[in-house]
Amino acid sequence: MADSARRAVGSASDVRSGGRLTITLADLARRVIVSETPDQVELLGEVTAQWEAGHVPRRRRWALMSGSVNFGIDPAVLSELIYPVLTATFAQVLGDVTLIAWRRWRGRSRPQSVPRMQITLSVNRFDEVIPVCIAQGRDSGCSEAKARLLADAVYRELSRALEESQQRK
Repeated sequence: MADSARRAVGSASDVRSGGRLTITLADLARRVIVSETPDQVELLGEVTAQWEAGHVPRRRRWALMSGSVNFGIDPAVLSELIYPVLTATFAQVLGDVTLIAWRRWRGRSRPQSVPRMQITLSVNRFDEVIPVCIAQGRDSGCSEAKARLLADAVYRELSRALEESQQRK
């Protein structure tokens, strides 16, 4: 799974010697959008503002929508799909700590908004993100192929962010 993303950044052992990455969901979402549908950065800004204000869009069946740009998913759909998929993916991968923060946010006693929520992920857990992201994409109505493209993009951007953070050290 997501072999193209792994090939693009190399294996965990040759690209990164270890460590952890801390990134906000908004930064990761922006990185994915910029890499896959750069013309939708403005739309992502609007979607982020809605999420930060607590106006979570109602769930749509993304597969029913048409049109595509590079990514193979309608660009508006990718911008609107990114937070639900990332939130659910990292809640599952990281477990209770993320779920508690998500429940607090959903309960309106949010200490921070979902897009600003920081995740810290150990390098050796990056591969866990791929199948979960695919499953979350499928649950959101993406086809298997489109969900894999999304998982590839998330994996690739996590890897790039880690490489950039290690280069700054």
